[in-house]
Amino acid sequence: MPRAFAVVLVAALALPASAQMGFGLFNGRNHPEIDWQVARTDHFEIVYPAHLAGIEAEAAAIAEESLAALVRTFGPNDSTLVTFDDPIRVYLSDEDEIANGIAFNVGSSGFTTIWVHVNDFADIWTGDAKWLRKVLAHEIAHIVHYRAVRTNLGLLASFFGDPFPSFWTEGLAQYATERWDAQRGDRWLRTATFEDRLSYTDGTSPQNGRLLYAVGNSQVRYLAEAYGDSTIQKILAWRDGFLGLEVNDFQQAFREVVGMSYRAFYEEWRKHVNVYYNVQAGQMERLDSLATEPFAFPGQVVYDVAFSPDTTQVAGLVLTSLARPVRRLFVMNHLGADSAARRDLRVLAEGAVQAPVAWSPDGSQIAYARSRRGDHGSLIDDLYLVDVATGARRRLTDNRRASSPTFAPDGRLAFVGSEGPTANVFVLDPEAGTERPLTAFEGDVQITTARWSPDGAHIAIALFDAERRRVLALVDPEAAPAEAVTVLETGAGVPMAEQDDRGPIWNAAGDSLAFTSLRDGAPNVFAVGVGGEGLGVGDVARTDSASGTDSASGADSASSAGALSDLSRLFFSPPPPKPQPQNPTPPPAGSPTQTNTRPPGPPRQAPPTPPP
Repeated sequence: MPRAFAVVLVAALALPASAQMGFGLFNGRNHPEIDWQVARTDHFEIVYPAHLAGIEAEAAAIAEESLAALVRTFGPNDSTLVTFDDPIRVYLSDEDEIANGIAFNVGSSGFTTIWVHVNDFADIWTGDAKWLRKVLAHEIAHIVHYRAVRTNLGLLASFFGDPFPSFWTEGLAQYATERWDAQRGDRWLRTATFEDRLSYTDGTSPQNGRLLYAVGNSQVRYLAEAYGDSTIQKILAWRDGFLGLEVNDFQQAFREVVGMSYRAFYEEWRKHVNVYYNVQAGQMERLDSLATEPFAFPGQVVYDVAFSPDTTQVAGLVLTSLARPVRRLFVMNHLGADSAARRDLRVLAEGAVQAPVAWSPDGSQIAYARSRRGDHGSLIDDLYLVDVATGARRRLTDNRRASSPTFAPDGRLAFVGSEGPTANVFVLDPEAGTERPLTAFEGDVQITTARWSPDGAHIAIALFDAERRRVLALVDPEAAPAEAVTVLETGAGVPMAEQDDRGPIWNAAGDSLAFTSLRDGAPNVFAVGVGGEGLGVGDVARTDSASGTDSASGADSASSAGALSDLSRLFFSPPPPKPQPQNPTPPPAGSPTQTNTRPPGPPRQAPPTPPP
C-alpha cells in the first residue's frame, strides 16, 4: 500500500541559487517571472512553480518511497542506513522541453533539478513508468550513492580517490530503480557488441552517451548476479584511511571487495556479453537477410526519411558528422525513381529540428518541428514550413510545444500539441493561425507520432496513455474529440508492461501500418492490418533480425558502420505514378506471418542470468 506523507506548503521568496545553476546549465536562462513554492516532507523540500500546483504531492510520494527503498539497497547493512543531515531539495520546472534531470553532490544533502511535462520522453525511453516516477527515482539514487560514499573529508575526498566513475554511477542508479530494457540498455549494448566497439569514449559514435549508460547498467547487473548484491554494498562502504581521514576510491574498493581488479572483471564481463549476444544472433536472421537494398544518405545518423508525394524527391533529417554535430534537413532527388537524375542535395534547415517531417500534398513544402527560444527564453518546440524550391521558411506556431506535423491529402495540417502533462492531436489552419482539437485526452498522456492516412480518413498515432499503455491508435478527424480514438489490438498475449508499439507509418494502399515494437526487448518491425485488401484487421506480421530493426519511430539509428547496426527507420514510398506489379496475395485473415527463423521456444524467456 502506498504510504501517506505529510506535505507542508510554504512560499518561496526567491529561487535558490542551486536551482538556477541546475536548470541554467542546459537552457542558459534564469526565470525571475516564476512564482516558486516549496512543499516540505520528512526528508525532502519540493520546489516548484505555482502554476504546477498539485505536482508537489505526486513528487513527494515518489521521493519518500524511493528514498526508503534506496537507503536499504545502498546501505552497508541493516543497522547502518544512509542518512541525511538536511532535507534533499528537488527542483521541478516545465519552462523547457528538455527530457532530463541532474543530481548535484553539493551541500550537506545534495539536490536535483528535473524538467517535467516533457512529451518527448516517451520516445526516448520505454517501459510502463511515467516520466516523473522514472527520473525522480533515478536522480535520488544518485544522491543516495553520493551520501553512501561520503567520508569525513567531505567533498575534498574526490582529490584523493574517485568514488564516481560515470559508468558506475549511472549503472547503480539504473540497477536500483529501473528494469533492463531496450532503450536504456539492450539495443545499444547489442549493437556495440556486434560492431566490436564497447568503448563509449572513443569518439566514433553519436550514441556513445547511450552506450555509457548501457555498459554501466549491464556491468552492475552482472556484478550482482555473479558476485551477489551485497558486493555492491561492500564497495560503497569500503574506506581507506590515513591520519584519521577516510577515502572511498572505486578501483581500490573493487579490488579489495571482489578480489580482482576492475580491469580483470571488465574482461570477464566482455566475454559474457559477447557469448550472450552472439549465441542469440546465431539463432536469428541478420539484417542483410531481409532482402533490402541500402539507401545511401549523407550523414552519420539518420533521424527521418520522407518521400515526396510523386516519389521523385526524398527528404532526410540527419546528423552530418561528429566533427560538426548539427542536424540538417535536406532534400535530394530520388535516384531510384530516375537513375539518370543527379542527386542535387539542398539543405533546407539546420539546428534542433525534430523528427518526423512531412511533405505537403503538392510536394512544394515540408513541415517540421524545431526547438526555439520562446517566452522568457524557454526552449520550446514549434512548427515550421519550408518552401522546397526557395528555402523560404516561416513559423506556424508560437510557444505551442508542437511536434509530429502531418498533412492530409486535401492539405489539412495536423500535429501533436502538449499542454501540461497532456498531449492531444490538433488540426492547424496555417493562414488563420487557428487550431481545432481532434482528441480529448486528459491526465498524463504522451503522443510521439501522428501520421495521416493516404485517404485522409484516419490519423495513426503512437500513444502512451494515462493507463500506462504504449499502443497504436486511429483518430477519426470527423468525430467528436471524446469519441475519435480507437486503439489497435497488436499485442495479443503480450504482457502490457512489455508491449511498446511506436512509430506507425501507412502503406501506400492505406490498409496496413508498419510500426516498431519493443515487445521482445529489441526493436523489431511489425505490420498490422487496419481494413482493406491487405492484412486482416488486427492481424500482425513481423520482421525480426539479430540486432533488431526500428520502423518509423523517433529512436535514433546506431552508427553507420557494421552490418548488424540497428536500422533507424522503415518507410513506405507513396504509390509511383505508373502502375506496378501487385504484391503476392497475403495470407488469410487470422494467419499472422513472420520472416525470422526464430527457434522453437518462448521468445521472451528470461536467460539464466539477467541480460549482461
